[in-house]
Amino acid sequence: MINDYPEKVIQIGDRNFIRDFIDWMIFEMNQKGNFGWKVALFQATPGENVPKLNRQIGLFTLILRGKEN
Repeated sequence: MINDYPEKVIQIGDRNFIRDFIDWMIFEMNQKGNFGWKVALFQATPGENVPKLNRQIGLFTLILRGKEN
């Protein structure tokens, strides 16, 4: 279970690109059993993103759209 994974990735910054791309790749590797780590997110500048994520237990929904093949 993902909650049992140790926090071994330190992410400084909470912008969409990092969450949309880097965190998605970590999620995919965890799903395939190739990683087993969690991300610890640190806020680099004042803002509301980290408190919002903390209120929703780190849940971030990503919707991928585009062409296939």
